[in-house]
Amino acid sequence: MTQLTIKAGRAYMVTSPEREAAIRNLRDILGQGGVDVDLEITRYVPGRRGLPPPWTPEDIAIYIGSGVGSGLIGAITTDVYNRAKRWALRRYETKRKAARSDKEDSVKGERFKIYGPDGQVLKTWTVDKDGEHETDGE
Repeated sequence: MTQLTIKAGRAYMVTSPEREAAIRNLRDILGQGGVDVDLEITRYVPGRRGLPPPWTPEDIAIYIGSGVGSGLIGAITTDVYNRAKRWALRRYETKRKAARSDKEDSVKGERFKIYGPDGQVLKTWTVDKDGEHETDGE
């Protein structure tokens, strides 16, 4: 069974219930087809300070477990990438529709990074007011 771990949240930021529900939805989507998906949401630590720039997308890290054979990494990465991308596009559009039209440019984008078993970044994808952006590796 394939093992994935989703990590989200920051110790200096409160994760809203709506955001947490969306991340749990991503876990369910990635878990379809017998994939075991762990979810780690970092909780806000009172007193911690730090603010990302307002245009920074909401981040999610997806880790492929170390038990995955090297011959399967490419196929798993592609599958995870396609599922996470569909989720992120739907989420971003939902946020844009919920924002007033004069505030659409201030809607935070969505970004995910997929890490291989060795901790190396395999793919990064972002959607924001400027469109979609994809990179392989770091």
